[in-house]
Amino acid sequence: MSDAVAWEILKYPAGKRGKTVVGEVASLLSGSAYHPVVLKERELVHSDRHERDGFIIWGVADKLGVVLKASVVIKEATAKKLIADLSAGMKIGDYSGFLPSRHFLQTNFYSLILKLKPPYYLVLSPEERSTLARLVIRYVLATTFYYDGRPEAADAFTEIVNLANLLPTKQSEPLGRIYKNTAYYFALNGRTTEALEALSLAHAFAPADDEVNVMETYLVLASGNTNRRWNLYNPLKLQPMIRPFYPNFERMLLRRWPPRRGA
Repeated sequence: MSDAVAWEILKYPAGKRGKTVVGEVASLLSGSAYHPVVLKERELVHSDRHERDGFIIWGVADKLGVVLKASVVIKEATAKKLIADLSAGMKIGDYSGFLPSRHFLQTNFYSLILKLKPPYYLVLSPEERSTLARLVIRYVLATTFYYDGRPEAADAFTEIVNLANLLPTKQSEPLGRIYKNTAYYFALNGRTTEALEALSLAHAFAPADDEVNVMETYLVLASGNTNRRWNLYNPLKLQPMIRPFYPNFERMLLRRWPPRRGA
C-alpha cells in the first residue's frame, strides 16, 4: 500500500469513529493469510511482485479526502484456476443444458486494475469519498479472496452491496462493473437473489451496459421467476452477444411457457 494514502482518515457515518486506510485494510484482513505493508509510492511502483503479494492499493489525497485505486496480483496457480472456471461455466437451475451460462453471465474479474475516474468523485462529499474508498478496499479484498478460494469473499461482497446505500446514484461505469462482478460471484455460488440485487445496482450506476440486462434475464429465468420472462427476453433480440443463441432461447421459452391465447 502506498504511504500517500495509508494514513488518511476514512470518515464513517455519524456516531462511528473513523479509521485510517491502512487500519481499515488491517481490520478486514484479520485472520487471513495477508497483512498490509506500507511502502513509499516510488518503491511500490518499482518493486517486484511476489507469490505472497495479494493486491496493491494506491491513490491520491486532498482536502476533500482520499481517492483510491487498486490492483490484484495474479499468481500462476490462480491464473490456471480462473481459466478453468471460464471454460467450464456455471450451472444455474435447469437452463445451463440449453444455454451455456458463460455466454450470458459476463465478468470483468480478469481486469486487474480498478480506477474510479473523474468527474464521478469530484462531486462527492468527504463522507461519500470515504464510502467510495471503503468500497474499493472491499472490492479488491473480495476479489483477492475469490481468487484464493477463501470463504471470506462472501462477506466482503455482501458488504459491497450494503455500501451502495451510502453512495449517490450517479452514473459510473467502474462502479457498474464492481456490482456486475459482485452479481457474478453470487450467481457462481448459487445465491441468485443476491445476484439480482447486485445487478439492479449495476444498472443504476451503468444503465447503458447491455450485459447487465442479459445477465438479469438469465438469472430471472434460472431462478424460476416466470412472471417477468416475456418483458425481459424480447429485448435480447437486439443484443449482439446473444444473437447466435437467441433461436434456442426462444424455443426453450415457448416450450416451457407458451404465450396465452390472444396475447
